[in-house]
Amino acid sequence: MARIVKVATISMNLCEYSKKPRDMSLTDYEIMWLDKNISQVLPDKPDLIVLPECCDVPDGIPLDDMRRYFEERGEKTVDHIRKIARENNVYIMFGAYRFLPDKTARNSCYMIGRQGETVGIYDKNYIVPTETKFHNIQCGESETIFECDFGRVGAIICFDINFDEMRLKYKRAKPDLMVFISYFGGGLMRNFFAFDTRSYFVASCAYGCPGEIINPLGLSLCVTSYHYNYVVKEINLDYEVVHMDNHREKIRRAKEKYGSLLEVIGDVGYVGVAIISYFGTDKTVRDILAEFEISDVEEYLEYARRHRAGQVKNKN
Repeated sequence: MARIVKVATISMNLCEYSKKPRDMSLTDYEIMWLDKNISQVLPDKPDLIVLPECCDVPDGIPLDDMRRYFEERGEKTVDHIRKIARENNVYIMFGAYRFLPDKTARNSCYMIGRQGETVGIYDKNYIVPTETKFHNIQCGESETIFECDFGRVGAIICFDINFDEMRLKYKRAKPDLMVFISYFGGGLMRNFFAFDTRSYFVASCAYGCPGEIINPLGLSLCVTSYHYNYVVKEINLDYEVVHMDNHREKIRRAKEKYGSLLEVIGDVGYVGVAIISYFGTDKTVRDILAEFEISDVEEYLEYARRHRAGQVKNKN
């Protein structure tokens, strides 16, 4: 049955260290900046808000002042985001440096739940080497799936997107939605990550790089701009990606039966696949695939592997 989730992504520039008011602490200045950006999407009542990597670090702050800021900041910005999540019944994902008792740190993505609780934390697996040099940031060790009331969410941070190992871990984990928080844009890798993991993909970036929501075919659904640094989009997580081979007639008959409740997004990229989503409340899209004997794309590719190995003769 339909699993509609409203996602907001904000690609905000970091607050400028040089513009901090004299009579305000740096932490309060940072919190004011976060509030200014987050408040833009709250009227839409999203289920999930995504903010960039290390979004509570002021831009242009000298290294020595940054260390003092982290001591002053402590958990204050995290606690403030918890308060926003609780007051607005919304999940919030955001990036922050996280300091551990052993004096090491992690470049982390927090998932805060609707009641302000910590659903989980993902630690960047592939850090830029200078992060260790300046802040003693250590690498995370694994992928992370956040279990939310609307679905399963994975996370990567910035440099992670360049590594096949990271993408393949998430492909095996099968998230409904991937979140990419970053200082850089990621380019075509964003689209390929969505396509290869068969998941929706939400990007939130700093330093003027656009945020974006991408569907599992790698097609951009909406993107931030110079005029608006945020987008809000409803997506349906009751979907499957299917291969078109041997399925065109079956999909046509399914569409005839279920009409507008069954959405089929065709092969927009000439790669032979489509997304099928169901908007009814009586069954899931998986039920419909079984009803019409439609394989998802991974099942079909596995069938092709077995065919190549001589383990099957044909497919009905």
